Amino acid sequence: MTIIIHINMKKLFKKHKLIIIIALAVIIMSIPLFFTGSKANVGADEMLGANYEDAKWVVMNKFTGWETDSDATKIADGSSPNGQNVIINNGDRLSIRDFGYEILGTATTTDDAITSLHTFRRRDGENVLMRSYSTYLQYYNETGDIWESLRTTSTDEAIYGYTDYNINTDLQSYVYFGNAADNFARWTGAYSTLNQVAALGTSTLHVVTTEDMWATGTIHFCDVDMVYTGTTTSTITLESLTTVACASGRGVTQGVEEYPSNPKGNIYLNSFNRLWIAGTTSTPQAVFASERGDPETFINEAYTLDTASDACAFNLGEGGGGVTGMVMDEGALYIFKKAIVYKVAENSEFLYNIQPLKPFDGRSQTTGSVTPRSVFVGNNGIYYITPDKNIMSLQRVTDVDYPQLVPISHSIQETVDDINFDAVSGISFGSYSFFTVKSDSDVSVNDSILLFNEELQVWETPIIGWSASDFVVYDDGDSEELYFGSAQTANVYKVTDGALDNELDVLASWRTKQFNFGMPQGLKEVTDLYIEGYITDNTKLEISLLLDEEGYTQLFTTEFTGIETDYLYNATPYNAFGLHPFGYMRFGSSDEIGMKKFRFYLSKDFRALPFYNAQLEFLSDGENQSWEITNYGFKVREYSQPEKRSLYRSFK
Repeated sequence: MTIIIHINMKKLFKKHKLIIIIALAVIIMSIPLFFTGSKANVGADEMLGANYEDAKWVVMNKFTGWETDSDATKIADGSSPNGQNVIINNGDRLSIRDFGYEILGTATTTDDAITSLHTFRRRDGENVLMRSYSTYLQYYNETGDIWESLRTTSTDEAIYGYTDYNINTDLQSYVYFGNAADNFARWTGAYSTLNQVAALGTSTLHVVTTEDMWATGTIHFCDVDMVYTGTTTSTITLESLTTVACASGRGVTQGVEEYPSNPKGNIYLNSFNRLWIAGTTSTPQAVFASERGDPETFINEAYTLDTASDACAFNLGEGGGGVTGMVMDEGALYIFKKAIVYKVAENSEFLYNIQPLKPFDGRSQTTGSVTPRSVFVGNNGIYYITPDKNIMSLQRVTDVDYPQLVPISHSIQETVDDINFDAVSGISFGSYSFFTVKSDSDVSVNDSILLFNEELQVWETPIIGWSASDFVVYDDGDSEELYFGSAQTANVYKVTDGALDNELDVLASWRTKQFNFGMPQGLKEVTDLYIEGYITDNTKLEISLLLDEEGYTQLFTTEFTGIETDYLYNATPYNAFGLHPFGYMRFGSSDEIGMKKFRFYLSKDFRALPFYNAQLEFLSDGENQSWEITNYGFKVREYSQPEKRSLYRSFK
């Protein structure tokens, strides 16, 4: 029987060979093929429709940042409802953030966070970087590439306020500072470096230079203060023998001068040729102003100024609470409390008009700021954060001749509502404003950076991987760069080019809007996807397609690397006539920095189930990864059965 069947089958196959092959091909083609990693969540009765010729391309090539305040199907087409470490540049392309960080000086494992940073800009243009942590105030010695002690106090984790004041009769640079507990102080910023070991019991210090040192006074080195009586160009003569030994390469600096009777605050500002101080614990609602042209002379009783040049104080009781910040912008001083903002203007007689920008009536929402470091001046106005968690911009509005309070966090407000701003600090650098925050109330230290694109007035996805306590801009002699202090250790980091966080990987992702293609009620099918951009050789980019919420209906994933030459359009720049590089290359562009153009379609072995909405996600994880997406598109059409029958329901 078996033999007969076998023979008959062979005869049958020979006779109907062509028909059988065609039938098998039809059966095989009807089986859906999925990318590696795809999944489907669908019943057996849900079948695919045909890929009709009337499918249309929907291509995205403009990008509008991070939006979380609306449903993911209703945000702008070029926005992302969730992502991290990806920026939109000029709105023309997505890319992994092109900045990371590296350690400044020698790393320490001390688990005391940086509490404040300041760049002292001396009148000769020199920058001196300062930091505080635990009970220490330090400066950075560029020559020795080492942090040196400037002052030690008994107040642990105090936050300092600083301001530079370089207008004086002795033509000397000074930085003034205080922490609301220790004495008001000033420092010249003059320092040198030992070029010989200072042995215990010596009376002469050998240094690189004494050019900026006073003829006599007090110096600080290796954590001690000592009086000196004279200098040469390379030596300092001490009044008594050294009480510590100090190694060659260590710093020697002019000592700090203290003024015990002056206000002990931690909010400092130089404005109208006066030094302004707030944040005192005894009178937190007061702002103290020095005598005009004399930053060491203050009064200690709060009253309103009625003379031209005398020291004075403003007692700002309206709205309750203490002063939380001060900044200068457009010729006016702005004083912030939690419930109110004041504008202080100086007239020609050096008297002041104090005007609340929005009168406090006890019924309106708060319009003031939460902390001193949440208030800073950006490219287009003053930024600050209110107690009810609005990120505000104090700016001029077209056709309005006075500053307006404009909320800029509206598009991410649902996210902002869950953020903890109690240790927030902000700065404006380049075209961005940076806000370091705790991502939620359960986080103990700052772990995220909110990034506002000031040029486009949109939010980028957050920077994840930076635990920053404070920011500063510092010029090391080559260029001005952004630095931040760690919120976990006593380290300071320089922000650098490239997606590398102090030798750590950067995990970057951008998830698109949930596209329903104008038909939220109807099933669609996607027949093809198009991706275009730039990539470097060492980069691996993961691309995912999520059909319906979190890929409920179907999820596709693929990986693309920068060495897959079949998809790369890479050629030597065309320069037939010997043009200058300006004539044939876009300086600063992707093609200049070694990125290669790529294009591909994701239609190979691809058959998707009908869906209501679709999202794409771009993701990378690694050191110095670099990629850009300039265009992405869906080829999509209405499904032949536009409604999912399993969702039918009757009224009861």
